[in-house]
Amino acid sequence: MLRKWSVVVLTLLALPLLAHAQNTGKVAGTVTDATTGETLPGATVLLVGTTLGAAADVDGNYFIIGVPVGTYDVRVTFVGYQTEIVAGAEVNAGYTRELNFALQPGVELEEIVVAYERPLIQKDAVGPTRVINSEELLELPVRGAASVAKIQAGVVSKEGSGALNIRGGRSGEVRYYVDGVKNASTGVPQSAIQEQEMQIGSISARYGDVMSGVININTKSGAPNYFGSLEGMSSNEFDVYGFNLLSATLGGPLVGPNLTFFVSGQYRDNQDGTGRNVTTSTLSDDQLADLIEYPTGFQLLLPDGSEFIVPIPSTLEDGAYMLMDPSTGRIDTTGGGITFSDNTFLPIPEDASINLNPLSRLELLTEDDFTQELKRRGQKSRALRFAGNLTWKVIESGRFRVGAAIQTGDSQGSVGGTTEMFRSHIWSSNEYFNGQLHARWTQHLSQSTFYQVQAEYRFNNSESHDPRFGKEEADWWQYRDIDHPVHATIAGYKNYSLVNMEWTDDDGNTYLISTPTYRRRYQDGLAISTATTAGLLSITGGGLGYGRSDGGTFRMHGSATTQLGINQLEFGAEYEQGAYRNWGVNTYELARLFADGNPERIGAEDTELNPDGYTMLSELPTWLLARVVGGTGYMLDGKTKWDSEAHYFTENGYLSTSKDKPE
Repeated sequence: MLRKWSVVVLTLLALPLLAHAQNTGKVAGTVTDATTGETLPGATVLLVGTTLGAAADVDGNYFIIGVPVGTYDVRVTFVGYQTEIVAGAEVNAGYTRELNFALQPGVELEEIVVAYERPLIQKDAVGPTRVINSEELLELPVRGAASVAKIQAGVVSKEGSGALNIRGGRSGEVRYYVDGVKNASTGVPQSAIQEQEMQIGSISARYGDVMSGVININTKSGAPNYFGSLEGMSSNEFDVYGFNLLSATLGGPLVGPNLTFFVSGQYRDNQDGTGRNVTTSTLSDDQLADLIEYPTGFQLLLPDGSEFIVPIPSTLEDGAYMLMDPSTGRIDTTGGGITFSDNTFLPIPEDASINLNPLSRLELLTEDDFTQELKRRGQKSRALRFAGNLTWKVIESGRFRVGAAIQTGDSQGSVGGTTEMFRSHIWSSNEYFNGQLHARWTQHLSQSTFYQVQAEYRFNNSESHDPRFGKEEADWWQYRDIDHPVHATIAGYKNYSLVNMEWTDDDGNTYLISTPTYRRRYQDGLAISTATTAGLLSITGGGLGYGRSDGGTFRMHGSATTQLGINQLEFGAEYEQGAYRNWGVNTYELARLFADGNPERIGAEDTELNPDGYTMLSELPTWLLARVVGGTGYMLDGKTKWDSEAHYFTENGYLSTSKDKPE
């Protein structure tokens, strides 16, 4: 568990102390006479549809600060001059949109409407900054904040990973903001994004605690008029990856123009999230089923020199031995084959020579046994995302905004590297629920000064498990129990040895014969390397376990911005407190203690253990429980949360506070 709090005060923007994501921008410029070039003091500049505006000063300069991110029509009027409008001007978070106007004299003329064009260079950007608006996002061939960032210069990312490395930095050095929420999840619906700003390398001073890059996302807000969108797409008819998406947005007035809303939702279902145009060598379902049922086989050599394999069923019992003919001291093949002590029968030609050491049938496959497929097995995922907000113009100079972004879903992936060709049944599963909430108050104290105060809370919950079993405690004990039917294939791998046994013939004569005996190669715990044949076919080793995590962070921050002549100053403060917890089960150790009739022992303290094994964590002594489970922020039982280092574990595994601790 990580628990932290911080209070930071910013005196000037030039001091890199406060990591504060801007969600407002600025419009500034000059108003002049188009004929003489003289400035027009007192010219009125207004953002159409809002109450935000300004009057040009004696030098013709104007500025409008605290403008919410979005696209605006900007109108300029002056007595005796023609009205001019710049349509569709973008206002980006934390930047100044420079718009200069040259008005034509004459009141008889119609107003002039000029289409806005984004400048090639953002003059007030510290370094290479890229801002992508909602229209551009719709045209991009990728989805998701990380995917959009990947196509920018200076950003690299491993294929199939959402981690970004900017200018050689680590992925953890990238800071994400969504609507001003720090370290927020970026899984908001793409149709809800108004703009995505990416600062790569050179970081603005307001992000003083960021090292590599900043991704700042601002979502759309409501408007006086209703608007919305509906989007659906599917690749089912065009490829094998099974990508399906449905997205919808709706915004507009809720109660008059002063209370507006915006909501968006998105559902995504993907059968192979990698979508690589690279084939994978794959076995068919029938081939896999055959190998799972018969993982090994005896190699036979016939008199004509030909060889073939007789499959051995995985159900062959542990310790089974071949029936012998006491009169000859050889394997009894009178029934047309070999019979084992558990009644397993394998047909064997009488004149065949047998290699009694079982071979892995998987190792005998050749290139011709595989087909090439684009789709990777089991790489599926689903996600449901929601984002919405309410904006209330409480007073003429102040507005209140509350918003939320929630994501929930599940994903499934193969365990252990790149050998997914063999893993049609063995996956790891992860379920998650996370999001963020925020409330923001913005108020203009004057034309040149405004302030913002925002409170936010972000949370995350996730749970991972082996989907072949379940998520309850009773299931964890069986994750690596070789007696479970799920592990029948692993149990099918046998080691061969000769054991001296007494055999009696029909005449009552007793003989001591070396008898082929077959015992399990693997035992409870099943820590099998993926490099082994058994690991390739039916991995039950690393990665298969149970774990969960949860956390929450509260943050409150505020800033004030004032314009002093041509200079803009910002002040701010921030408070943050959060906790992170995780807990998991070491199923390797747990299976060796399971009361399944053959519990194994771990550690030097074996004499303290119940010889019959266990079925509940509460039965384990504390020293052993601490080896079986682990994590931070939870008691060993995984049920009780704690969040202070002042707590300690008593001998019976319960928590107590330091004030209760005996001397």
